[in-house]
Amino acid sequence: ALALAKAEDYEQATTILEEVVAIRRDLAPEGGSANLATSLKNLATVQHMAGDYAAALESALESLPMIERQLPPGSAYQATPHFTLSLIYLDTGEPAKAEVAARRSLELLLPIIGEDHYQVAVNRCVIGEALLNQGKLEQSAPYLEPALTALLAAETSVPRYEKRCQAAYERSLAAREQP
Repeated sequence: ALALAKAEDYEQATTILEEVVAIRRDLAPEGGSANLATSLKNLATVQHMAGDYAAALESALESLPMIERQLPPGSAYQATPHFTLSLIYLDTGEPAKAEVAARRSLELLLPIIGEDHYQVAVNRCVIGEALLNQGKLEQSAPYLEPALTALLAAETSVPRYEKRCQAAYERSLAAREQP
């Protein structure tokens, strides 16, 4: 399903993940399981990529407490529903919520993966975009430019994150050039 999503076949990817979630929901004990939680988070990601923000928000919000309960503290995966929520909130016009979610994701990730990890730069860019979308131009700049530089220099590449960061950075530059 994730490979299909990467190939932008969101309909098929969503169908597969919905089936996986249904099976894992049937097999999970009361309160869910790690497998169900991660499948819900993956479904939220694909729904977001497909532009189905309401469904993505529902899936991500359901996955969040389950991931917190089912996965050990210190697991990098604890950050993923917060990151997914940050993108959903950005795309639904809730930049303050996006900022909170991205900051929580970053807070969980930093002690585990360190400053130089690609996902840290992605989170910082999302924080910068969220600040920019709240009209906090001066606060956004220290996030956007270094994050974009790190993303473009990284060996890892996820074009949708890089394009998003580039667009936010360009909007920031344009806004700073306004009198």
